[in-house]
Amino acid sequence: MESPTPTETSRRLFGLDAYAPTEIVERIQTQGIENAHLSALTKIMLGMVGGGLIGLGAMGQTLMVADPALGDGLGRILGGVAFAMGYLAAFTAGAAVFTTNVLLVMTWAARQIPGRLLLRNWGLVLLANAIGGGGLAFMVVASGQPMMHDGAIAEQIAATATSKAGETLIQAFFKGMIGNVLICIGAWIAMAGRSVTDKMIGPLLPIALLPIADFEHAVGNLYYFQVAGYMSLFQPSWAGAEGLDIAPLHILRNMVAVIAGNIVGGGLLVGLVYYVVYRRSALNGGASER
Repeated sequence: MESPTPTETSRRLFGLDAYAPTEIVERIQTQGIENAHLSALTKIMLGMVGGGLIGLGAMGQTLMVADPALGDGLGRILGGVAFAMGYLAAFTAGAAVFTTNVLLVMTWAARQIPGRLLLRNWGLVLLANAIGGGGLAFMVVASGQPMMHDGAIAEQIAATATSKAGETLIQAFFKGMIGNVLICIGAWIAMAGRSVTDKMIGPLLPIALLPIADFEHAVGNLYYFQVAGYMSLFQPSWAGAEGLDIAPLHILRNMVAVIAGNIVGGGLLVGLVYYVVYRRSALNGGASER
């Protein structure tokens, strides 16, 4: 009798009508090849959509946390769910988000794309996420939405941006690392699903835990810093925006540390680990490499 393949073994271990881990690795690698070879314009357009969707999730999370009727505990939980909706929409709508694109490390590790395409993808998508999130931030401020709950949302935005800018390099790095472990685990679960329902329900809790536990991701931080900047520039009389002055150097420090943490957490602790465990074991078990 022939020995079961790694895919058959993982199917028996994990059950359910979901893609087996070895199949998920292959799917991520295949999508990574296509993703890496998209034109710059396509990457930028998809990245702008992704940045806007993640910004909407961050906006919803702020709305829940700032609602005085919910209290701290319930506000954090509902805020985490609202935040997760941005990523779930990006998963199902085919948008590009830097924090999940770090999983391209799996395709690079398989030597299916060169390092230059990996870095090019990350750079373009992160830039596009900043543009998309910034566009949403401008519209949110222009709409007056932060003045809901008697200005409590504006105060929460200012407090969040100030807190992030005040973190040390070490704090921001490890918050970014743990945050993107959660997001990329959510992306992995989404890739296991065969239906829209699977892709919406499965990743919800890991991603919701990120804001609940106060961890960080670069795309969300880009939204918070920009919406706080627009408040300070155009609406200095709003509660929380009075005297809001965050040093650009502090913003840069936070972004560099969080981006590095996101790459280590999502790219190495999730992407590379799963590649070594599942893809390489499949190849060693006799499966042919693509």
